[in-house]
Amino acid sequence: PLDRHFEIKQVRMANYLVGVSHHIDQETRQVMKLDQPCEVIYNGVDSDYFRPVPPATTHKQILFVGNLMWRKGVLDLLHAMPEIYERHPDAELIIAGGAGGQHSQQLTAELETLPSLVRQRVKLIGNVSRSRLPELYNNAAVFVFPSRVEAFGLTCAEAMACGRPVVATSLASGPELVEDGISGLLADPRDPAELASKICTLLEDKELARRLGTGARQRVLDHFNLHDLGSKNLAFYRSLFHEKTA
Repeated sequence: PLDRHFEIKQVRMANYLVGVSHHIDQETRQVMKLDQPCEVIYNGVDSDYFRPVPPATTHKQILFVGNLMWRKGVLDLLHAMPEIYERHPDAELIIAGGAGGQHSQQLTAELETLPSLVRQRVKLIGNVSRSRLPELYNNAAVFVFPSRVEAFGLTCAEAMACGRPVVATSLASGPELVEDGISGLLADPRDPAELASKICTLLEDKELARRLGTGARQRVLDHFNLHDLGSKNLAFYRSLFHEKTA
């Protein structure tokens, strides 16, 4: 497509690149055949705004927040629900995010393939405001980030900042956000059985969930803290300015 041509042409004109993950840096370089220097600066999370607070509910809420399209893994998560329901019939999947046109139709069609009892345990709450997100994250027993394609994964980092145990994708940028067994669990979203197993593990092992939630919060403070990354961005652009004027 013509817009793709101009996008690649403009990127190739840049003297420097900034990537929000090593994954997207490598992927973009390969697809666009780039050789410019690239600085990886992760997206930052406001760890004061997104912080642990006592949950308002003790229900087994499994939470997904993101655009409702196949590459975000929401359909893979739906396919994992029958096995989760078999082990935890009181578990509830909360899906927050918007979908339009083809994505909405695809999601509806996939929901219809689930057994009725499982379908009743899935709640679509649509787009939510930023002001509602901290409560939503803190009420989750498990946050799931099952993307197949992802540059960074901001909602996952926000949930981690709230001290929630997460099951993240083992694909794309997932392993850069989450250290498997330390700040969360990794699972291949293309394997619904593996995804379901990791989610159920966190629902069943409260001590593991607590430990991984603590590790998740610390991971954000150490690597994805907004204040530190803001300073890193400023330092990077100042270095370019000084280089240009030297």
